[in-house]
Amino acid sequence: MDKVKTGELIREARKAKNYTQSELGDLLGVTNKAVSRWEKGESFPDIGVLENLARVLDIKIQDIVVGEVQASEQGKDPGETTATEILRMAKVQIRSKIRHIWGFVLAALVLVCSVFVGIAGTSRMVSPLDENGYYLLLLFTLAAVVCGGFMPVYKSDKKNGVDRLLIILSVVLFAWMLIMVWAVSILVLNNQVKPDNAGPFIYIQLIVITVLNILFLIFELARMKSEFKQLHCGFIFQTASIYMAALYGDLLKRTASLEGYITHLTRRTVIVLVCTVAALLAMRLLQKYDEKRA
Repeated sequence: MDKVKTGELIREARKAKNYTQSELGDLLGVTNKAVSRWEKGESFPDIGVLENLARVLDIKIQDIVVGEVQASEQGKDPGETTATEILRMAKVQIRSKIRHIWGFVLAALVLVCSVFVGIAGTSRMVSPLDENGYYLLLLFTLAAVVCGGFMPVYKSDKKNGVDRLLIILSVVLFAWMLIMVWAVSILVLNNQVKPDNAGPFIYIQLIVITVLNILFLIFELARMKSEFKQLHCGFIFQTASIYMAALYGDLLKRTASLEGYITHLTRRTVIVLVCTVAALLAMRLLQKYDEKRA
């Protein structure tokens, strides 16, 4: 069972019939994206469409499963081989769909926690969470992201352009927040900026960064609902940005004077950075382990 060979066979058979991907999808009741994924070797056709696919393209089911046109060999039962391969394919697809569901549930959990923390930290009201409460919720949310990254559906599913763009934007927002808060704080401590001016400016920046990252998470969740995807490192940066913004906003609300401000700011920054790096390493190690096990 080779997804790449199967994809090549489907593409060649489709072109021989002069069908476009959209036309073949319409005949089978699937989207053109699904056909594209088959032909790229990113996924197998569902068991339920194999019979119709073989009929429409005028090829045998066992050829689709194996990935090439099989010549009849004396003494071999192609039906038995096909049944075995289809059974194995069915198990793989069922396992993939279960992982997809779990990945979606974990992503939804991350979004809910992030929205709660974002509102609690960046609103003008005093947060019901203390500093340790933010850290515990951060660890819980990052653990959900890491587990979601360990729920790959298709081994050959590589990061596409949208994934890369979201990762880059998430890293940029995360870095911008760190630079902005620390730069403004240092200017205030050096009496180059008045605290009354710095506070509202930082709050506005934190709110914008939080809203953008929440929108990123909502967009990713919508994509996961329709596509077989896994959580990637962009989720870690988006989550870390929201929690960092909440911790900074909470610090501004609880700080009555500049005394000890840098100490509290440093502690919150270092803890979130350590948790972020640990989550990135954990996700990478788990995915490497899963690749070796496959």
